[in-house]
Amino acid sequence: MRRRNRWGLYGVGLVLVWLALVLSEWLPRPTAAERDALTALAVEPESLKGERDGFAAIWLMGFDVPEDQLAQVLQADIAAYEKMLAQTGSVSEFQTSAQGKFATVAFPSGKDPALCELWKEDCLDRVRRAPDVARKRLAEFSTRLTRSRWLANYDHFHYAFTPRFESPIASLGGLTNLQLTVSFNKLNRAYIDSILNNGSNIGDSLISKMRLLTQTKEQQGTALERQLELTRKQIAAEDEREQALDRLQQRFGAIRRAARC
Repeated sequence: MRRRNRWGLYGVGLVLVWLALVLSEWLPRPTAAERDALTALAVEPESLKGERDGFAAIWLMGFDVPEDQLAQVLQADIAAYEKMLAQTGSVSEFQTSAQGKFATVAFPSGKDPALCELWKEDCLDRVRRAPDVARKRLAEFSTRLTRSRWLANYDHFHYAFTPRFESPIASLGGLTNLQLTVSFNKLNRAYIDSILNNGSNIGDSLISKMRLLTQTKEQQGTALERQLELTRKQIAAEDEREQALDRLQQRFGAIRRAARC
């Protein structure tokens, strides 16, 4: 009896767990903003409607295959892949036909101290701490950076092989590190240029103010000299008037004395 009750409790528990899982799918009900977001996500991006498939650029990122030969090499790989799958039932040993035909493209370690790392917030500090080292590392992996910029020329990326558990994937190691470092290096360079420009503007402003002050002092000196010259002329004129008045008084005295005689 006790064993039967125990199994009954187990059954009730399983039912409750199942109900909880079902209700978690429906509850709580999404808000209006969440429904709008889900609707937006359900809309097919415009880029997927384009005809430019960039999978070949991703698939052959690790080899120095010219861009105009990417599609040709990919088609050869697809044919070899399907043939191996049909003959052996496995593609675990599959390799691209670019192997041995084209040079490999070097890529950095995900832990390179001179480059940025995804999910770490010290990228700007790394670039500022050793900018020359960061630029040197970017130059070393310039080929991989150049090939990564090709990806902007495509609309979408469709996996071209028959998908299986052991299907190969492209090697994209180091792309994030390099691209983040490039972006933050440009940001740091812009920051330095801004400081230099501001310093230059401040210097120009000080020079302009000094020139204005000098000109003001020169103008003040010129105005003072003019005022002194005017004062000297006024004093000279006053002296001439006093001398003329003295001569007039002397003549008047002489006339009075002559009249008395």
